Amino acid sequence: MKRLTPKQRRHLAGRSRYQLKRRSSQYVEHRQHRLEAFINGRQAEYQEKERKHSAPFVPHVPPANFSLIDNPHEVLAYFNRGEELFRKKNQVTFDIAKVTSLTPDTIALMVASLHTEEYTHGYGYRGNEPENAVLAKLFLDSGFYKFVRTHHRTPESDTTMLFGERQHRVHPDIAQRASLIGVQNSFGKSSPFEPLYEILIECMSNANNHANPQLQGGCYWWLFVYGDSVTRITSYSFVDLGVGIFGSMRARGFLDRLAQITGWSRDIDFADDLLEGKLHSRMEEDREIRGKGIPQIVSSAGLNEFRRFNLVTNDVFFDLKAGTKEELTSPMAGTFLYWELGPTNNTEHGDQGDNQYR
Repeated sequence: MKRLTPKQRRHLAGRSRYQLKRRSSQYVEHRQHRLEAFINGRQAEYQEKERKHSAPFVPHVPPANFSLIDNPHEVLAYFNRGEELFRKKNQVTFDIAKVTSLTPDTIALMVASLHTEEYTHGYGYRGNEPENAVLAKLFLDSGFYKFVRTHHRTPESDTTMLFGERQHRVHPDIAQRASLIGVQNSFGKSSPFEPLYEILIECMSNANNHANPQLQGGCYWWLFVYGDSVTRITSYSFVDLGVGIFGSMRARGFLDRLAQITGWSRDIDFADDLLEGKLHSRMEEDREIRGKGIPQIVSSAGLNEFRRFNLVTNDVFFDLKAGTKEELTSPMAGTFLYWELGPTNNTEHGDQGDNQYR
């Protein structure tokens, strides 16, 4: 009979001890507790889902002028009230049938909000579309129905794009595609418009920089491009549902330290310095606040190709074309950029020389 090697003997001894342990009352009791905990956990999870599924639906009617850019105070109050209804353990019916005005920016904010767990708190929602035929077509063409359960089929379009990003990534291909939609629809060109592409890249990069994974589950941004073939105006809505620019700085303690020096306390007090890229120079030790992205966007916003350009972050509303700012009564949890590309009375794509197009 072949003798066992020391290694084989150690292995068999270990197996023997393991089998004895498995038959011990302590081990059996431990396994039973783990099984019961697993079953109870799954049951609790199932019961929680059933409770949320059976929660009452509460109707939620928006203002007639359902445009974030044109009516920011009422529209943001509407979305904040929706989050409150979810937080109070309700399901929500978004009844937008009677709206008399609806713009692409609001559609972008709605789809982004409904796909954010921190907004819905896991509760269900349902809704309808505007009774106005023109607004209903905008709603259908936007691609909104691709992101909810519905019998509607969104028509394919070369002038519309709705894209959501759940990770910390910048997508040059998406930026290029979005840029081409605009220049083709608004100017009938296929040549690159570098300022537009760079703005999109900056938006994606800033969304990563201002994300707070502890508060919003990581970076999560949406881009909605809508080209109106009649007016030739192409609108861009970029939604970053993080903590917002000012919220990010406060989370890092930057604005709190700066407030001790300046005596400022409100976000709007820091608005001009944000646009001019001066915030980082006021507190040199905070190297993460570089102040480069926003000033670059502000500079590009002044180009004639952009008909309008707005920035909404936390409780400040900026009109970058007019150079004005306004404090909001209802804050936004995140950052929203909106701009329109299109022909104006004094320029067409390419009229300002080759220095802007490469």
